[in-house]
Amino acid sequence: MSRSTYLPVLASSGGSTKTRRLHDAVVDDIRRGRLRSGERLPGSRTLAQRLGLARTTVVDVVDELVAEGWLTSVAGAGVYVCRDLPEPPPLSTVPPRPGVDVEPVVLRRRVDPADDAAHDILPMGGGIPDLRQLPTTTLARALRTALQRQPHQLLGYGDPKGEQVLRQALARMLRQRRGVAATVDDVVVTRGAQQALYLLGQVLLRPGDRVGVECLGYPPAWDAFNTAGAELVPLPVDDDGLVVDALDDVTDGGRRPLRAVYTTPHHQFPTLVTLSAARRLRLLAWARRHRVAIIEDDYDHELHFEGQPTRPLLASDDAGVVVYVGSMSKAFAPALRQGFVVGPRAVLDAVAQLRQVVDRQGDRVGERAMAELLDEGDVHRHLRKMTQLFRHRRHLLLELLQQELADDVEVRAARGGMTVWAHLHRRPRRRAVQDLIDIAAAEGVRVTAASSLHVKGADLPFLRIGFAAVDDEEIRRGVWRLRQAVDRWRSAAGSTR
Repeated sequence: MSRSTYLPVLASSGGSTKTRRLHDAVVDDIRRGRLRSGERLPGSRTLAQRLGLARTTVVDVVDELVAEGWLTSVAGAGVYVCRDLPEPPPLSTVPPRPGVDVEPVVLRRRVDPADDAAHDILPMGGGIPDLRQLPTTTLARALRTALQRQPHQLLGYGDPKGEQVLRQALARMLRQRRGVAATVDDVVVTRGAQQALYLLGQVLLRPGDRVGVECLGYPPAWDAFNTAGAELVPLPVDDDGLVVDALDDVTDGGRRPLRAVYTTPHHQFPTLVTLSAARRLRLLAWARRHRVAIIEDDYDHELHFEGQPTRPLLASDDAGVVVYVGSMSKAFAPALRQGFVVGPRAVLDAVAQLRQVVDRQGDRVGERAMAELLDEGDVHRHLRKMTQLFRHRRHLLLELLQQELADDVEVRAARGGMTVWAHLHRRPRRRAVQDLIDIAAAEGVRVTAASSLHVKGADLPFLRIGFAAVDDEEIRRGVWRLRQAVDRWRSAAGSTR
């Protein structure tokens, strides 16, 4: 609380004197935390002028509070709240409980990356690129250039579908690099893929609708559908991706039909397998026959190490059943919050209309800057660099896991992505994989248990281990710490290597 703005809250009723009211108000502010330990009060003349009191009244109250131990007077420096007082409750003017009915929002538990940074835990749980490699000078130039071009127009309201120049750049990227025949009118920009998934959940689903999701998958997407009131229907995943034949199993027998299917066919999250060609064709035919929406999440398309990336389902959709979600978070940086939706015009119009309610528009300056980065080739140069770097880091991680943990885990390298999916051998009885995750965090490395990525929380013997956010030396330290964690995990269960 600044000494230049503090004023005690004086009660205006009752028969107490001005001196007593001022005394009680200052004490109450200290007890409630409005005045904190060690804070300086304004001078007696300033307080008297602001409160409309005689200065002698203020001086008398201050002297009494000093005598009682609430305040401390330092010669030549002023009057302060005594530092020896017990810590007051957290400062808040908001009642702890609402006076109205609130529908709680329950999200799946996730680790806050900031916690790992604060505790020096190596972030090898996956999902985040190495932001230390980001060309910040290039990004700053693009932001500066965007802001300098028609700044007064750019700082006003814009199109809820996103800046036209960015939608044009994204449509060009989709045509040239992903085989999708998109135009500027086929793209809506969102604040990251997560907002896209939330908006799609709201416009495609109604409370009680059933949504098919991969049983191992992306919990934030499930949260988006849950908030729309949808029921999640788990679908199995194997080495060829989503088991499409299971769609008939969950809709036959008089059960309510599925309204949508959410899938990550390119690099299945989190196993990273690619949906086979035969299953792609069957999935599209099934969706076309039943008029079910396919929400295709292509979150890291260009991060592919072997051969060419597989074209999206959207590129083969001739019935208007696929709604495609992309993101620049893996290609550049999550904090830029730039994702996009491509699909049937009616869906895009509904998304844009809803966006005006929850967001009004995106970051116009950031969208213009991203358009320039795409047009100038900066994004794709960065992606080429990151692909080479991540390929090297993946190789190093696989080599070290083979050296240190060959008897404990089996890892099959995927064709792309930023993580590896590891199968645990000989899991000790009565020991959950989450126990290993907690031990590893105590050792200083974060990896992810399959249970946190399973729609039912099943305790499966798999780990997700990331390599994108850590350099070579950190990977070496991370594997060594994981080695120690596995030994402790097995030892605690009374088993040996």
